[in-house]
Amino acid sequence: MRGIWQKNCILDLLTPRMHAWIRHIDAARTAYLVYLAVIGLAGCKPSTHHMESRPAIVSAFDTVWQVINLERFTESTKATIDSIVSQYKPLTKPEQLSYYELLHWYYTTFRLGDYESANEVANRALALFADPEFKQGNLDNYVSWMLYKGDALVRLNRLNEAYIYYYRVKSEFEDEWNARELSQFAARLGRVRYQQHNYHDAIQYYQEAFALIKRHLETEPLESNYYYEVTEPQGLLNGIAWYYELLGRSDSAAVYYERALEFIDRESKRFSTHEKATAIAKAVIYGNLGGLHNKLGHYDTAEYYLTRSIVVNTQPGYDQRDLQTAQIKLADTYLHMERYDQARQLLSDSRKGLDTLYSVEYEIRWRQTNWKLIEKQGTIDQAYDALLAYHSLKDSIDARDRNMFNTDFRKEFEKEEQQLAYVNLAFKNKLNFLAFVMSFVGLLFVLAIVYLVFANWKRSKRHIRRLNQLTDRINQRNGKLQLALLALQDSQQENTKLIAMVAHDLRTPLSNIQMALTPLTSASDVAMPAEHVQFLKIIKQSNDEALKLIGELLHSFEVKTPGDAADDIDLDAMLRDCVEFMQLRATQKEQSLIFEGAPAVVRGSREKIWRVVSNLIDNAIKFTPHEGEITVRLRQAEKEVVIEVHDNGIGIPPESKQGLFDIDKVPGRRGTDGEPSTGLGLAIVKQIVSAHKGRIHFESAPNAGTTFFVHLPH
Repeated sequence: MRGIWQKNCILDLLTPRMHAWIRHIDAARTAYLVYLAVIGLAGCKPSTHHMESRPAIVSAFDTVWQVINLERFTESTKATIDSIVSQYKPLTKPEQLSYYELLHWYYTTFRLGDYESANEVANRALALFADPEFKQGNLDNYVSWMLYKGDALVRLNRLNEAYIYYYRVKSEFEDEWNARELSQFAARLGRVRYQQHNYHDAIQYYQEAFALIKRHLETEPLESNYYYEVTEPQGLLNGIAWYYELLGRSDSAAVYYERALEFIDRESKRFSTHEKATAIAKAVIYGNLGGLHNKLGHYDTAEYYLTRSIVVNTQPGYDQRDLQTAQIKLADTYLHMERYDQARQLLSDSRKGLDTLYSVEYEIRWRQTNWKLIEKQGTIDQAYDALLAYHSLKDSIDARDRNMFNTDFRKEFEKEEQQLAYVNLAFKNKLNFLAFVMSFVGLLFVLAIVYLVFANWKRSKRHIRRLNQLTDRINQRNGKLQLALLALQDSQQENTKLIAMVAHDLRTPLSNIQMALTPLTSASDVAMPAEHVQFLKIIKQSNDEALKLIGELLHSFEVKTPGDAADDIDLDAMLRDCVEFMQLRATQKEQSLIFEGAPAVVRGSREKIWRVVSNLIDNAIKFTPHEGEITVRLRQAEKEVVIEVHDNGIGIPPESKQGLFDIDKVPGRRGTDGEPSTGLGLAIVKQIVSAHKGRIHFESAPNAGTTFFVHLPH
């Protein structure tokens, strides 16, 4: 039953973007085919339970595989076969293996890599081989499921466990494998080295696998099969190109991408019924070529290939996961070409795809490109937030994968074989001694690890405590600096007012002098000597210039209020944005953050009003326990608008209510999750609201929640 392994493992050997071949159409027709294959035999269902495989079950599974080959498998097909299987329970062991084979394909291929479920299916299948007689009669199936188990563990980054399954299969059955099976095993090891970022070894494994599959097709031609003769070889060529690209060897990568395209064009001509699979395979390579040219700065060429890839995969039932990566790559290309609107649209489209079909690898790429876009547009604060989101996810994935990088399966295989030979040679006279030595060394190793873990834990705990202290100090100083800045602004306004008052007082006597000079100059032409007239003209001219200077001085130092240098603010839109911005913090504490708004416009500083609302929401989140509810309301009053921030948190203690808005009276207290607080936020809020000619007050009771009211004039 070697064909079982060959039918399924191919899709585990290819790159992740090659897994979405079968997705598709004619759901009703597909379910009907399966239904007819079984229900026609249901009337004569045998009652015995010790037969090998009943004709109805065999017919059902054969029909499903035909549907898969016709690329018409859907969720409806899966539901139908599950219903049929439930009617024939209990299944015999061969029937169970056939069913598990279908489930394995379903989870790894149709569901685009649900390896947790695939691992569970492998466990259930391997449990059947606990019967030695059944195992001996189904060795090919046993080999397949051992490899499936190892594949699932590799995808789940559990490499040490995967190594055990791979080694057991290799050590027992390698001598019986043909070139194609050796090719598939080499490709498996190449996939592992790729996940470990050892691209040089991955290339060598894939080149070895391609040479073996090519030799097998030349020496042992199979019955015409698209997946064996086209999909698997071109997938290996595409993988080699991708690994060369990751190594920075662009010329070699381009050569192998072109070889893969030429291979598909040449070999797919013999399979006219697989046009869709061919189009998807070429679209994947177009996307890779576009990404390569983008890295090389050939942006027009990159746009050409990526657009071709997207056009193919936007069709219903095509490779949605590869569509995501092509959209992200094209968005990055448009950033380089300064076509920001198109980049933003592509990121929006790919975001929808990621929300439906999530991939952590593509999520990292999306966050990186989104950060670049925001940075290009000059929005510093948002760019910083986007950069933090990108690095947060990337660092977590790097930390998760760090333990994978030191395992080389080929070297481990050689090491195990050498050790086994040595143990067999010295088994009779050294077994007890070796067991003792190994136990002792293992104990020392465990003790050393325990010591290192304990020491690192203590050191990390100390560092974290120190870091928290520094963070608290920085937050306190930051709050004080903000208050100092507001005080400085108030001082500057007072100075400006003082200068304006002095200038105003000077203008009065000068105006009086001007009034006194008017009759003198009118009569001087008749009654005064020319010398006196000249003096009067000089005095009048000097007085006029002084008045003009004072007028300009008053204009220059005119006192500015928030309304003079402010904007009309659409409070409804601004509060919606603020609530959306704070949603992530509320979600972290499983809280519900709700906005109830009404159209309202005020005049003032957009940045400062935003600071008021975000500070109040932040306090509500901080002092509300998990699964609490926070409501932000905006309503119109007769001559003002009112912003309410209500929570059902722990409330404000009675002793803290007096002077809550004074910086020197209310110490900061920690939130429900121990979040630090400087106690400066409400003092800043009070100053900003007062500067806008508004007022703020609150209502609160211990353990009954708090509501803050901000009143701002229209």
